[in-house]
Amino acid sequence: MVRSEISHTGTISASTLTRILNWKSPRTKGKVDWWRYDDYAATFATATCHPDVDERLDIICTVRGMGACVGSTILHFIFPDGYPIYDVRTVETLSYLGAKMPETRSVANYHAFRDQIVGSRLDMPQMELEQIDRALFAFHKFNPQIFGAILSNGPSTHRREARRMACHR
Repeated sequence: MVRSEISHTGTISASTLTRILNWKSPRTKGKVDWWRYDDYAATFATATCHPDVDERLDIICTVRGMGACVGSTILHFIFPDGYPIYDVRTVETLSYLGAKMPETRSVANYHAFRDQIVGSRLDMPQMELEQIDRALFAFHKFNPQIFGAILSNGPSTHRREARRMACHR
């Protein structure tokens, strides 16, 4: 749907962005300057046709309310085999599996995240990037005994234990 809209209009409508934000991060809607949506539409148009795939996320994140996680989601819906969705669950799963992943979700750290997932395609060429991304997310979701305390804001001792387990994997 997003890819189709981009091909017909060259950008993303406010209603499509609202649907993406409702799915990914509803709180972000309050950070978007909706009265300046023309600036967002122009930014999305510039980013999606930019020849440097590494700079597309940087461009999207220049407008208020668009961070690395939401920006990667927008790019994923347009280019599903080029941009995994930057998500805390996927990052924590990669860390659990031994990847050295920064804890913060920033544009600068997205490239390391993306490189990890794209690199895993070398070991599994039969899988699409989107399938790998979903599998990592699902692993986290279906293993709350490993990750539950990290996301729950529970006692810090549970977080330390989960990190210790991830480091000794």
